[in-house]
Amino acid sequence: MKSVVLYFSRTGNSKRIAQKIADRAGVEIAEISDDKKWGGIIGFIRGGFYSVNMKTTNPSVTPAVDLNAFDKVIFVSPMWASNVAPAVYSYIKKEKDNIKELHLLINSGGIPTDDSITRIETSVGKPDYRYSISARADNEEAVVNEIVKKLQV
Repeated sequence: MKSVVLYFSRTGNSKRIAQKIADRAGVEIAEISDDKKWGGIIGFIRGGFYSVNMKTTNPSVTPAVDLNAFDKVIFVSPMWASNVAPAVYSYIKKEKDNIKELHLLINSGGIPTDDSITRIETSVGKPDYRYSISARADNEEAVVNEIVKKLQV
């Protein structure tokens, strides 16, 4: 089975996690970006506004990938205002019909991600697998290992 890890990262945490998964599972990795500037305090506030209101952006992936070529697609996103980052939400919404098996990993500083998962399920449908990494729970290694095992089946 062929898999790809797609991630969005403002501060580098989600990128680090995505790279761990890709390296350990031996799968492709690509970065999701969009047409907005999320840096600094203004970007932080804009990100919260976009996330709370589930506003979409114009996402792109580097390097470009054809999701139809993959059996499993793993999205790694930070949690912004009880949602995934707008670029990730927008990309899933745009490409959901091309995703055979969707794995969604939300990276949080400590707040539970249940509300984020519910918001995604309501808008674009239920992911096949969902994961949560919380800095407070110190569960990054356990979750990465769980995902790697599922990718190898």
